[in-house]
Amino acid sequence: MSVRYVSFPTKVIFKSTKLVPTMVVATLLQGQKYTRQDYLAAILLCAGAAGYSLGEAKNNDEKQDSWLGLILLAISVFCDAFTPNIQQRFMAPPAQMPPAAPSPASTTRSQCYYF
Repeated sequence: MSVRYVSFPTKVIFKSTKLVPTMVVATLLQGQKYTRQDYLAAILLCAGAAGYSLGEAKNNDEKQDSWLGLILLAISVFCDAFTPNIQQRFMAPPAQMPPAAPSPASTTRSQCYYF
């Protein structure tokens, strides 16, 4: 939806900075620890991608960016920062159960397979 209100290079610049909010959300939600060097590398990577796209934008000025489009893009990047963190939480292995305490459902299923 935001593409209607902003130029394509602006969208690419916003999307290229998704790495930093994703790292911040991972720190807040999952307690993931990143070093200053990791944050610096992410910021430099995003700045390089944004700078490259910005250079392309000067050659291709087809439409002006509106505040609504920029706000929608910021919301999109913020929501995109949550997606990989939520997926990682869902894909994490379950807490370890003691081997001597299988669940009754798995025991019943395995007995049905044997018979």
